[in-house]
Amino acid sequence: MSEACYSVTFGEVPGFTTLNVKAVCHATRNLSAELGVTIRGMKFMSPIIHRPFVFVLALLCASAYAHKADDPSKFVTTTVSVVGAVEHTLILSVDDLKKLPQQSVASIPIVNHEGVARVTLKNVKGVLLRDILEQAKVLAPNHSDVKKMVIVASASDDYKAVFSWNEIFNSAIGDGVIVFFESDGKAVGDADGRIAMVSSKDTKTGMRHVRWLKSLEVRIIAK
Repeated sequence: MSEACYSVTFGEVPGFTTLNVKAVCHATRNLSAELGVTIRGMKFMSPIIHRPFVFVLALLCASAYAHKADDPSKFVTTTVSVVGAVEHTLILSVDDLKKLPQQSVASIPIVNHEGVARVTLKNVKGVLLRDILEQAKVLAPNHSDVKKMVIVASASDDYKAVFSWNEIFNSAIGDGVIVFFESDGKAVGDADGRIAMVSSKDTKTGMRHVRWLKSLEVRIIAK
């Protein structure tokens, strides 16, 4: 079971002067129902501890487990929508994705932010994000609009990953951003949500591995 550690220092907090905390958080069997928190190595300069502080610790622990659930079935998505600055809004099912040009990758290690490979996706099959966006036809009234454009990939659990237009259409990264529905010869299961996405050419692939993919929104972020 994974754990995440935080070192937090508070100063000028009503009730105590300085606080150094190391919180070790453990995921429970159902994060949506409860969250277990163990606080170790606490050193207080003042004996007063307020309940709001415990709540803050719980929030820190919850953030460490964003995008992780022991009951993923409630996040499963069966379609992905393409919205925003596009000529054609799309709602694509797995069957719709299968009608687009197919892309296969033999092996994609999912590497976390610490550089550790947690799992490896095998024989991934899906569609390049670039090909999906070409179907929707990105709207860029001015030639320079694409320089200020991003694609926000959102999951049903509110996890988000962002790609620039240049990454997708003007770099090698775009050759590896795949919306996938099959892995190792089988339909993607509840753990990834029928439709998922991964940026296979990233160094730390886990950062933009979007399980339970729900929508792709094209935005112009500056005038």
